[in-house]
Amino acid sequence: MGNITGAVSDFGGSALNILDDRRDAKQQKHNLYQNYVQTTQKRKNLLEQQLATRRAKLGASGISSGGSALAVQNRDINNAYDDIRYETDKYKNNIKKIDRDYRSKTYRQGFDMLGDVGKMIK
Repeated sequence: MGNITGAVSDFGGSALNILDDRRDAKQQKHNLYQNYVQTTQKRKNLLEQQLATRRAKLGASGISSGGSALAVQNRDINNAYDDIRYETDKYKNNIKKIDRDYRSKTYRQGFDMLGDVGKMIK
């Protein structure tokens, strides 16, 4: 009877480890999301600041708009959004990695628990 009690006790401890791992994975994903949002917002703010500065310089020199000025602005906008797309892809890949690692660890722990319970009951 002691073997069954030990098996149940080990099973409960392993189940708590799985719950802790899930909480850790959620926290990692939350931290990644917060970092992603901050990075993206900083990049957008920097772009707006650069565009406003450029418009102010052109306005001070009496040029309201021109083909080359618009081309430079469009290039800056495209570069900023390329950076944002890169950050988005990096964020998505990191989230997938966290999920993949969590599932892999959960499967391993589940198989380990089943194997340990089978050994204890025999």
